[in-house]
Amino acid sequence: MPIKTRTTFFKLLLAFSVVLMVLIIAEIYFYFFNPISYLKPPKPLSKQQLGELFVRQSPIPGLDYELAPNKDSKALSISIRTNSYGMRDDEPVISDSDPARRIVVIGDSFTFGYRVGGEDTYPNVLEKILNEQNGRTRFEVLNLGVGGYTTRQEAIALKHKGLKWDPELIIIGYVLNDPEIDSLQPLPAFFNETKWWQHVNIFRLIAKFKQIYDVKMLGGGDYYIYLHKDERKWQSVVSGFESIKNAAKEKNIPVLLIIFPTIDNEGLRVKDGFWDSYKYKDLHNKVENIADENGFYVIDLYDYYSNYPPQDLVSTPTDNHPNELGHRIAGEAILEWILGNESIVRSVSGNDKQ
Repeated sequence: MPIKTRTTFFKLLLAFSVVLMVLIIAEIYFYFFNPISYLKPPKPLSKQQLGELFVRQSPIPGLDYELAPNKDSKALSISIRTNSYGMRDDEPVISDSDPARRIVVIGDSFTFGYRVGGEDTYPNVLEKILNEQNGRTRFEVLNLGVGGYTTRQEAIALKHKGLKWDPELIIIGYVLNDPEIDSLQPLPAFFNETKWWQHVNIFRLIAKFKQIYDVKMLGGGDYYIYLHKDERKWQSVVSGFESIKNAAKEKNIPVLLIIFPTIDNEGLRVKDGFWDSYKYKDLHNKVENIADENGFYVIDLYDYYSNYPPQDLVSTPTDNHPNELGHRIAGEAILEWILGNESIVRSVSGNDKQ
């Protein structure tokens, strides 16, 4: 080997060794003194902890987890009870002589009812009002909401679980973090397959900086705007809606999309004029446009929520999940839409009372 070539080789080897040593020292520092929490693999749960969860690994391809059937537990001081079909709902009544008229609702933690009792979720609010307004006709509004689900997972849940109930209407609860297909939330992170590089702090730090950069460049520093501008993430909503459309079209079932406003930290700080300066209206419009392209009907809950102070609608001063009032408003808005669209959904105005 020529002297010049050998010298160059040893310089490159030395540089590589120095970089490798720096990375090893940095990894040791982060591992023992300052672990990077971003995308950190969750710790394995004991058998007892697994038994206490109200979710389980799903056998359905594309669904990493689902609600476990026949669970009765507490989380955040709220009772969580699931039926034998793994819904946070009462047991559906199976009767050939007196069949129920059914509506299926898919969604994430907003639909599931994070921090509220099962009877206070908007699907159950809607069911209660429908049954109060009608005579002998029985309605069942089946809640298939699961915390952490994305639009893509909701489409899978509808295909494999929701359609078997032969619903008259499909309702999608859309939240502005629905394009979040990476495992950032606790439940998806626990059940999703961990990538090898997630075990290395340095790589997680690089991924975190990339995320910060992307949010800044695509979303101007706003995470929700970024989710709707990142092509890969937004495409998950587009393909999810298309899948829902195709599944519903086979049985000629109308689809209603409800869009929940996001009450961010500004709204949670009780700032006057929050609704007048609401910064996500363009995102609502973008979602509504793609819903229109798929033939969905749309309720934008901004038109209803904006009549109330934002802090009156959320679970806690630091949690923007809707409280009982937020769910009741959503349920009543859906009922109003149903009553105004009896050519789409069979009459529920009481004409069948006996």
